Amino acid sequence: MSSRDFEKQLRKYLNKVSGFEAMVFAHHCGLIAVPMIPVNGDFSFLKPHHQNKALEAILDTLDLNLRLLDALTVDTKGKQLEVISFASLENRKKSINIAESDAIIRSTHDVRHYSILVLKEAYISAIAQLREFTFEVKEAAKNAATCLLQAAMFLEKSGRFSFGGVDHTRNYLIEVLKSWVSKTYRPAMLVEWYGSQWSVFQKALERENCQYWAKLFFSSFDSNFSFDLEGVNLRLNVPMETKARGPRAVGQFLERLSGQDKTRRLNEARVLILGDKGAGKTTLARRLKNPDASLPEEYESTKGIDRIDWVFQDEDLKARIWDFAGHVVTHAAHRFFLSERCLYIVVYDGRTDNPDRLRYWLNHMKNYGPNSDAILIINLKDPHLPQLPINLLKEQYRIDHVFWLNLGKDTNKLDRVRTHIHEYVRDHPSWQNQVIGAQDYAVKQELENLFGIGGNKNGPELISREEFDAMVKKHKASDPEELLSMLHSIGASFWYPDIEGCDTLILNPEWITDGVYALINWLANKERYGILQSEFGQAFRDQLGDLAKIRFPDAQHGFLYQLLLKYELAYESDLEKKELIIPHLLKEDQPKEGNMPVFQMDDLYLRFRTNAPLPTHMISQFIVRHHHKIRTLRKQPLVWRHGVILKDSQGSVALVRSMNWKIEVMVKGANATRMLSSIRESLRDIFDGYIAQEPNLEYQVWFNKWLKEEDIQSHVESKVPYFDPDTKENRDLTDQSIRYAIQAQSVVRGLQTHQRQQEEGQPSFDMEKSCVNLQTDLGDLYRKLKRAGADEEAEDIVEIQEILKDAEGLTDPKEVKKTLGKGLYRFLEELNEEGGHLHKIVAGVRKGKAIAQDIAEQYNYLAQWAGLPQVNKPFLKN
Repeated sequence: MSSRDFEKQLRKYLNKVSGFEAMVFAHHCGLIAVPMIPVNGDFSFLKPHHQNKALEAILDTLDLNLRLLDALTVDTKGKQLEVISFASLENRKKSINIAESDAIIRSTHDVRHYSILVLKEAYISAIAQLREFTFEVKEAAKNAATCLLQAAMFLEKSGRFSFGGVDHTRNYLIEVLKSWVSKTYRPAMLVEWYGSQWSVFQKALERENCQYWAKLFFSSFDSNFSFDLEGVNLRLNVPMETKARGPRAVGQFLERLSGQDKTRRLNEARVLILGDKGAGKTTLARRLKNPDASLPEEYESTKGIDRIDWVFQDEDLKARIWDFAGHVVTHAAHRFFLSERCLYIVVYDGRTDNPDRLRYWLNHMKNYGPNSDAILIINLKDPHLPQLPINLLKEQYRIDHVFWLNLGKDTNKLDRVRTHIHEYVRDHPSWQNQVIGAQDYAVKQELENLFGIGGNKNGPELISREEFDAMVKKHKASDPEELLSMLHSIGASFWYPDIEGCDTLILNPEWITDGVYALINWLANKERYGILQSEFGQAFRDQLGDLAKIRFPDAQHGFLYQLLLKYELAYESDLEKKELIIPHLLKEDQPKEGNMPVFQMDDLYLRFRTNAPLPTHMISQFIVRHHHKIRTLRKQPLVWRHGVILKDSQGSVALVRSMNWKIEVMVKGANATRMLSSIRESLRDIFDGYIAQEPNLEYQVWFNKWLKEEDIQSHVESKVPYFDPDTKENRDLTDQSIRYAIQAQSVVRGLQTHQRQQEEGQPSFDMEKSCVNLQTDLGDLYRKLKRAGADEEAEDIVEIQEILKDAEGLTDPKEVKKTLGKGLYRFLEELNEEGGHLHKIVAGVRKGKAIAQDIAEQYNYLAQWAGLPQVNKPFLKN
């Protein structure tokens, strides 16, 4: 079967199946691709700091397939929608994108790269299915199949593949779709078809200590994906904190579970209270447990974390309430404890009208617990009712409920808050279904009993490793080291084996936060940003009085010193004196103008622009990672709270600073490109850790003209110049891509056309890609216009989409020009008429301007090749 025949058959059968079936097909392609990924014998192409998330997304493909196939067989809408959630799919897609980037860096067009692209298209199809964009679902399914063929072709060339060649793969995929049209749903997929690659795949998993997954993949393929509900549910209900440590930790947890006599429900929930200083967090924390609790005095303020245990009567369940300090200087340390398996409560001071503060805390939650829900408490301390965009916030964040009340006076409303939280915790699957082994549970309970409820007054805050090992032996649990890691991940106790000389198990998490906050607050009060380890004792005495020696003896100071370094809260400025610098306590303002470097037009400029306020700790992390390159002037380091000036060994200089929802980078010198590449990768890695921030990476290509990285990549790879709407000139971006070391990568969409063109010797411009992208963007605008009641304008878009669909298969520019005519050109010209009817409608819908600009850019890209008139970008802003 040729590529063209396969494409026709693929389209034919995809048109016959539902959107859900097409999505399942895309994920089935993804599952077939997984064993091909470690084609070189391992997963070492994944960067170490990416590996956990990327491997998790790759290996979870199996369970998602099993659940999707089961839902498809049951064929009920409700069952299907239980299988996938938008947030989890977005997170998986982001992880696959990271894996794709790592694969491209090592080599662009090979088995590994195309196999990962299959997974990427599968997640695109699932996201489109949740949005009910059937056309996009089927396009992604088609692309997944095409990428799979590319991977099979490269694997066949390696001599390992026993699929019977690419032709056999094509036939197999068509047979899968045929079987689904006939509602049989269980295509045969044999381990033997992979030839020696299957053994390579199994060994690669074993090298990652993922033996559990190696066995699971073999048994699933060997049984033709028979659905094991109990096994799938066990994997789904692994504690989120364990999942965050990656698939090897999940596998160890599940093997540990299978080796114990019984399982016990994890019977506690973490409820984290966030908000600004003075918002009412401590009042809420106390009154959740006891509605009659006294109100805190005005001078009382949480200095670190206050933890309260709220035990639900007659239920084997309790909520651990964590009341976090609201002072901005302490926010960076919140990341010790914020995580997925939590309910977040954001308390907002009703006397203020500042929605950005709500967004700040909701983003705080989203960064560390992206799949967690939030409850908003608007604390009405006076008659003033703040104007807050609650409905918009509900669109942007996972907000479970909003309560408006005076926490100090409205007892009836407070009862409703308490009841709602109780029912949420009791019924939520995060705490209802998650289990651990009975022996491990017994160790966990003894640790909790040893420390006791109510804080450090009732028991020891720390125990030695020797004491812990004796406890493990007593309860006949296995592998103390593994159990320590598991208990750490679920927040039952804290263990840091990578800190040299640490032989201490921390039972009270407040010991960590109280210690860190005491040091930070001591420095803040003295308006200092640096502290010697030898000063820790004085800091604790000043902050904690007589408790300092009891809680933080000299023997533990080295541990806290290392902990600040581990969590990138500080860096060492003097190794001999053991001095720490905390960037967040540095001076607010940058150096005066004469001490700042001067950059010229031919220097390098990039920026990460975000859609939300940047976390206060983000630039601090960057400073910590690059502190050894901080430039000095007259022996003074050029670093401040929001930025830093760096100098490398070859004299190149960089300015990196955070301002107005973006991070700016300017670099000059003989080694500028290499230095910029290092800074860019570091910032990318930091942004990867903050899910709420979705940055656009942009480069200044000429004076005051910024372009996104993907736009530069696209133009360079397609060899189509960029049309500058300001100068009305076509400009080649190749030199810019070299200056900025931008890695060009193959365009995923339309790979089937690219493959056919290679076979037939046709030119490389991808007409199908352009048409599909334009139809997708026009479809987005169509839906926006329909919701706005602009039915007539929306129908114009449908006509344009139909013309584009007719043009998809054309390869001759003259034929394209003849088929398209000037319909889309006229539509965009009308859109550009400021004050015109269409211009006003699109400007008034959410994201209408951005969509219109994307359509114009896609059109100009096509028009340049086909000889059609080009247009300015609508609503263009410099």
